[in-house]
Amino acid sequence: MTEDLVQVSCTNPNCDQLIWITKKQKRQFFLDYFLRYGRVEFPYCCKACQEEHMKLLSQSSQFEPQAFKDRGVGLVRT
Repeated sequence: MTEDLVQVSCTNPNCDQLIWITKKQKRQFFLDYFLRYGRVEFPYCCKACQEEHMKLLSQSSQFEPQAFKDRGVGLVRT
């Protein structure tokens, strides 16, 4: 099973890692999840980068952390 892979960068601005994902996954992250669930999903190279980025983003007064049953913690507009 060989799918076309593309490289995307880790969403954490303090990280320079590249992640290999399929074109289908890229479409899901940047389009399908938003159209289906009304939220944006970001790819991270590891859980630590995700948590660090969420901590940086949570400094905004326009968003607050919220637990999702299927995705852990994310930020939601207040």
